[in-house]
Amino acid sequence: MHTESRVWDKEAVQSLIATSDKALARALWLIFQRQTAAEQSALQTIEHNGRGFTGTDAEFLSDVARKLPRYNNRMTVRQIAKVRPKMKKYWRQLLEEIEATGKSVCKKAPKSAKALPLKSEMAIPPQSDIANSSDRATTNPLFGAFAL
Repeated sequence: MHTESRVWDKEAVQSLIATSDKALARALWLIFQRQTAAEQSALQTIEHNGRGFTGTDAEFLSDVARKLPRYNNRMTVRQIAKVRPKMKKYWRQLLEEIEATGKSVCKKAPKSAKALPLKSEMAIPPQSDIANSSDRATTNPLFGAFAL
């Protein structure tokens, strides 16, 4: 088995949550889990610790995130349309979570050049076509992020 590892950066994370509803839901859940228990129950930002949602997003995003387990980790079309643009700003926290799983991350991309995808990543099949969960974990660092 050939194991080339991808380096995750801002663009890769934002692209993933922009194109995958499952990754978006997982990202939402991860950021919600970074909130304190008091923030989760109050649906607001209480501590300004650089973790979890911003004050303007906390009520709506926390409400949607709390409902994910009840609805099989899925959001409605309207929720997705509202959540997706808001989640772009949380890329740094998502990179921290990806890095915590042992994946390679680059928190600052060089301004002069964009990272090109590895040859092995150019034709990654859609999530539904990937045979086993270890492959999914490689192509989607947010795979399995739910600890429900």
